[in-house]
Amino acid sequence: MHARTVLFLVPYRARDLDGHALVGHHLKTRHGIASRFTNGYGIPGKLVRHAPDAVVFDHLTWDFKAQEALLAKRLGMKVFLLPTEGLFQEPDTAAHAAGKHFGATAILDGLFSWGQYVRRAILDQGLADPSRVHLTGCPRFDFYAEPCLSLVESREEFLGGLGFPDPAAPLVLWATSTPYVARDRKRIVRRYVRRGHWTLQQIEDELHDEERMFAEGCALLRRLAAAHPAWNFVIKVHPAEWAEPYAPFLREFRNVRIAHTEPIRGFLVHADVLLQRNCTTASEAWMLGKPVVDLEIGTYRIPARAEYKAGSLVVATQEEAAGAVEACVEGAPLPPGQRAAREAFLREFYHRIDGRAAERCADHIAACLRPPAHDAAAQARKDAAVREEAAAREAREGRRLVNRFKDLFKIPRGASLRVWKRLLPEEGRWFGERSTTEIEITPEMVDELYQRYDSLAQDVRA
Repeated sequence: MHARTVLFLVPYRARDLDGHALVGHHLKTRHGIASRFTNGYGIPGKLVRHAPDAVVFDHLTWDFKAQEALLAKRLGMKVFLLPTEGLFQEPDTAAHAAGKHFGATAILDGLFSWGQYVRRAILDQGLADPSRVHLTGCPRFDFYAEPCLSLVESREEFLGGLGFPDPAAPLVLWATSTPYVARDRKRIVRRYVRRGHWTLQQIEDELHDEERMFAEGCALLRRLAAAHPAWNFVIKVHPAEWAEPYAPFLREFRNVRIAHTEPIRGFLVHADVLLQRNCTTASEAWMLGKPVVDLEIGTYRIPARAEYKAGSLVVATQEEAAGAVEACVEGAPLPPGQRAAREAFLREFYHRIDGRAAERCADHIAACLRPPAHDAAAQARKDAAVREEAAAREAREGRRLVNRFKDLFKIPRGASLRVWKRLLPEEGRWFGERSTTEIEITPEMVDELYQRYDSLAQDVRA
């Protein structure tokens, strides 16, 4: 049998590539299986071009994502779901992300659940065979346990690299969770209703809450940054969010920095307190024993889970929030019972924070790529199906009017005829760039991560 390959879909490179690459590293070192990594664009073409033996999806919330998973399955590829989001308020939301509304959950060869809550949500609705819903934890959270935790730079290196003149000063971190607050409201509503099978009320509630969170968070940060000029403040913008709305802070305050594409864990390791509302980052801060202020300021339509709120300091006014932050910076201990509430939540939603989630995911994938689950005959059928699909795609592309025009004038088919695209800033250029950082993932990016993981393995052996 030829060398096996797994294709990972990673939508937000900075947030999730490291965790997915850790799975790929285990596939390589433990099982001799190669991995490729790609963003979320043009997946049908990439399935044909790379012809992987397995595909790892990040979610199946949208109709086109489910269609891509079904195509991979039809081509004879193993299909897995490794979620990049795991904090769900209701069981149906978790099932939705697993493809419930498009009939895609049942075709999965493996669904890697962060914790018991999501696993129960899938099984209680009869959406998948129990033997294919694996309790693994989240590979991204492996970096909150040793040996991966040691990859984080020292406080002086990390905060000095952000340009703070005094890295030893208190660091207040605000993690936003408002990905659509600056976008065209009508387009977002239309997309979620048409392509995600959300109800109109669901998306309206989501957008209402984002607007409230944005307004209250900005007001609080301005208050704190003005009152404490010697402190350091970082706005960690959600990976799917535009960062432009936060740019005024850089003009108003010398002690504020904005972070967008970087993974959040380095900021959490060195933060003295985290500000947020209803975000996964709160539970990540708990893994590090950090104080978290939950900004329940104003009226929200989507309530936070009671067991989730029990792990943080919940505040209802700007005055309460400012006081809570100041107390945390001064070193106030966690309130009685809060540590136990955190531990119970982490067990229920994230299984174990033991640094081995990526290893568990890799082992399940490898088992599905060995005989009898995947033998030479299955490989031959997959290769034949890919060749047939490639021929069909080429024929379809050749019939498109735009491609016929390009062929006539010898213009490469990959070249865009949309002149305005050439006038936009290059992707990734500071905050004026309005993409969600979904640049293509290069082998060099992955090789750099693999080298770091190799060094960890050597340290452990030593």
